[in-house]
Amino acid sequence: MTAREKHVTAHHLLLNLDEIKIVWHQRRWEELAAVVEYAQKDVPVILSKTDPHLYQLLRNAVTEFNLRGYDNFNLAAIEVLAEQALKPQGTGKGGGMNGGLSRDDWRGHLERLGEELQDVGQKMNLVLLGSVPNILQGQKGRTTIDLNIWKPKSKFDALALRRATEQTGMLYDPKGENEPTAPYIQIVDVGIVQLGEFKPVRVDAFGGLTLWRPPYENLIASKLCRAVPQDLDDINWMFATHSVDIAAIKKVIATFPRQHRVTASENLVFLSVVTGTDVLPDVPSVSKERVEEARKSALKQKPDAKNKPKR
Repeated sequence: MTAREKHVTAHHLLLNLDEIKIVWHQRRWEELAAVVEYAQKDVPVILSKTDPHLYQLLRNAVTEFNLRGYDNFNLAAIEVLAEQALKPQGTGKGGGMNGGLSRDDWRGHLERLGEELQDVGQKMNLVLLGSVPNILQGQKGRTTIDLNIWKPKSKFDALALRRATEQTGMLYDPKGENEPTAPYIQIVDVGIVQLGEFKPVRVDAFGGLTLWRPPYENLIASKLCRAVPQDLDDINWMFATHSVDIAAIKKVIATFPRQHRVTASENLVFLSVVTGTDVLPDVPSVSKERVEEARKSALKQKPDAKNKPKR
């Protein structure tokens, strides 16, 4: 997108704020970045000389943009999303429509894994995170090559699980530098990934294998720490198909280490767009009276012709 295109896009979205939700849902990250950057820099004062009417319209629009909580958008994160959207989609980890395993594929692998465990007299309880819980419960179009197991809440014999996994043709907890090309199980512990405390929810059972997942509130909080396009698709699906408690999401985020907490809190603005409500922790609900006061204040800041700088 050229500088001119960004300029025109920002003006259009500021003067049509309700379209920001459409832009987000359609994953038009470059356009979203353009309006966020423009609003953060504020309307150029020079415009008050060349087009005073447009200048005032845009000043009022920026004020309302901020009052709606959109000033909490993380510009750097949105720019990363825009860059990723321009890259060709591969078939590796976290794949989309063009790569990874579908629901039927994963059910087939898990059925074989459960049979292998049952044949050797093993019963295991695995708590899943990532995208597989959603895939198993019906998220259409979502695929992935990796099945992540949350170690702190799972109960399994590592050696027996490794043997059974390899018998099904999957890899077990690969640690090499190269991205695996075959489906694999990844053992995840507390660290880079954060989930908070939770009581696991049962997903399904296959022979000697019982699968569980964290509550959706914990999964969403964890995905907000990263918020790449696939995470946002997953969050959209969870909100669209299940009753999700936003207050509980905030409580989970509050338990994360500082860096994860800051990032997830910044990304809460994405939930505002998904739900159409104010879910940001630092942005109170705004009354019509306060909006009007802010607009009047913006009007007062209009440059005075008497105080034009001398040439």
